[in-house]
Amino acid sequence: MQHHAISLSSKGQIVIPAAMRASLGWAEGIELAAVHVGDSVVLKKMSRFPASTVAQVRGILKGKPQQPVVDAVSQANPMRAAIMAELGADDDRIKRTQRKAVSPL
Repeated sequence: MQHHAISLSSKGQIVIPAAMRASLGWAEGIELAAVHVGDSVVLKKMSRFPASTVAQVRGILKGKPQQPVVDAVSQANPMRAAIMAELGADDDRIKRTQRKAVSPL
């Protein structure tokens, strides 16, 4: 743990020593959270997304599903749609053939 003496400016600003910023990977513009703990202040790098519990995010994806990606691709590219349809038909033929080969006599 590193200890450095720093002072508070008249505007309430502090300067974190360059060596300490470098060791933490902090660069100009980074957002920090100041947490008051007893008689101290702890600075923590803000996460991009706030911490959430399962209860807080449960159900956020409810609602009518969007158009499947396959349908969107098919509408945008008729040739790809035709190829995918043929591949699907081939897949169905393979499955029927495999079922016949496995079925009891």
